[in-house]
Formats: sequence, C-alpha cells, structure tokens
Amino acid sequence: MSSLIRNDVEIKPMEVVEGATFLRDHWKFATVGTLPYVLKLIQRNGSAGVFVDGKLVGGVTMNGSGMMTMLHTMNEYRHNGFAQMVMKYFIKILSAKNIMPCCTVEASNAPSIALQKKIGLKFSHETYYFTVPQ
Repeated sequence: MSSLIRNDVEIKPMEVVEGATFLRDHWKFATVGTLPYVLKLIQRNGSAGVFVDGKLVGGVTMNGSGMMTMLHTMNEYRHNGFAQMVMKYFIKILSAKNIMPCCTVEASNAPSIALQKKIGLKFSHETYYFTVPQ
C-alpha cells in the first residue's frame, strides 16, 4: 500500500534495511545494538516512510509493546506536514490489522505532543521510566 501525496512525495512502508538504518541513525536513544533491534521491529511490526524524490526523509515503526515509535523527519524536511502524513498512514495500517494505534512521547517534546493531538490521538496517562545510569 502506497500513498502518492504529490509528484515528488510518497508515503509507503520502508524497506527493512534502509528503514532500520534511517531510524537507528536518527534515534537519540540508539546504542551499539540498536540496528538489529530496529531490523526486527520493522520485519515483525511494519513501518511507514516518507520519500521525497525517492529519498527516505522520515519514518516510524512499532515497538514490541505495540506502540508507534522512533518517529523522525530529517531537519531540512520538517514543517511540510510529513510527520503528520506518515503517522496517519501508519495508523491506517495498524487499524486495518485491528491494532489500537498508540505511542509514547517524552513530556518535554512539545512539538511531538502537539502532533499527536493534531492527528487525533488523545492523552491517556503519565508514565515514568527508570533506567540504570550509564
């Protein structure tokens, strides 16, 4: 399934290796073992990407908990509505599989919170994550 937005912009599933590499390279939580993890996520759970003139410029996948994750649009392509388009596309894919679309957003990430509201997602609850210091 693909969605041609305009002649130069297409929203479609990402190819596994290209998508995993893109998301790993732009995910602020990436570590040494991130690429194999993201490869498995895309293989098992699918993905959606924004392609401008055939170049991958944004994407999203779903983690093992069923939450959309790693949403990223390259800086030079921001403010074109691409994140909104790719999220809506991925939500349609997940909904067609009877998966309830949901995601987590860092409380300090105001642009992402605004995006989630804009595409119709509703705030559910506040959660705290704890990690071992590195």
